[in-house]
Amino acid sequence: MRKPLIVFDGRENLFGRALFCVSSLYFAEPWFSLVTVRFIDIESPDVLTALAAARWDLGIEIEAWERSRSCLASPLAGATVYAGVAYRSAAGMRLDEAQAGGVAPVVMLQHPDANWLSASTLLHAEMAFDPRRFADHLGAMVKMLS
Repeated sequence: MRKPLIVFDGRENLFGRALFCVSSLYFAEPWFSLVTVRFIDIESPDVLTALAAARWDLGIEIEAWERSRSCLASPLAGATVYAGVAYRSAAGMRLDEAQAGGVAPVVMLQHPDANWLSASTLLHAEMAFDPRRFADHLGAMVKMLS
């Protein structure tokens, strides 16, 4: 049986918080062996360096797909979960693509703007700032979807 694939938004810029997601991996030990992890749309060398450090520190495999990577299939193909943390808005994330592919989104927003404010955003607000809580939430999703 194939392990579920979690795809993380790999953008670290004004809106994307990939380094936060990398940090959350340090709290994912209880469920990390149950999944395959991929970061996509990486443009920052800082994210690549952080992923290399996480691989070394944690002894885990993490796929790192740079934005310039060309592929025939969507980087979300085969994913179970598409996860990320964004500032103000998740407009730059692949949410439409995830929905079209039946991939469950797990998105936390830091200081959401009015257009992105919802009951779910407020309910999960603390997870957008705490990598341990974000990892715990992802772990619950993994166990539920596995």
